Amino acid sequence: MNRGEEDYIKAIYEIESRQQNLDLVSNLQLMQYFSHTAQTVNEMIKKLTKKKLVEYKPYKGSNLTQDGRRSAIRLIRVHRIWETFLVEKLGYSWEEVHEEAERLEHITNSKMEERLFTFLGEPEACPHGNKIPSTEHHTENNERKEPPKKALIDAVEKKVYCLESVVDDKKILTYLNSIDIRIGQEFLVTRIDTISELIELSTNNQTIVIGYKVAKCLFISAC
Repeated sequence: MNRGEEDYIKAIYEIESRQQNLDLVSNLQLMQYFSHTAQTVNEMIKKLTKKKLVEYKPYKGSNLTQDGRRSAIRLIRVHRIWETFLVEKLGYSWEEVHEEAERLEHITNSKMEERLFTFLGEPEACPHGNKIPSTEHHTENNERKEPPKKALIDAVEKKVYCLESVVDDKKILTYLNSIDIRIGQEFLVTRIDTISELIELSTNNQTIVIGYKVAKCLFISAC
């Protein structure tokens, strides 16, 4: 596979993982994900189908074959290992690492992947709180996607939560830096304003107000 093909199978896997049901990934979703034209998406899906990495159903969408899913999981694993290395060993901030890891994941062989993972002490998650898939996960055939996560937008007033992970988006990560929000941080949901679409949090003796758009990208668990 070339880099473009690898990016597409990873995108299909990531979109699948966010969906609560087993719906196929539509071409429209891929157009929005990459900001690509319909023709570009159609051509790529045809290539991936021919290589037996994707199964396409006309007018419905695509899903990954076992080989496609195995390749996508490995790419995600390598990407998150590199993000961890860049933050822990080279002093990058969490909003800086995505693009660097994108480049590195495509040129990393299995030997380097495992040596880097061991060097880092076999971390369980990347700096954004997302789990690093195991090598065994590469070959699992019965698990379509990661367990669904609970987003902050689904939180309940007057309950305490911990921030488990965030979407790997530079603008959102930069914003979280500016309001001093980190993975593992506890906060109380003090108020949810459904009209203004704002969520008020209390953490570290300060009040923070977050809009619904950002709240959809923060994933939480009860503390």
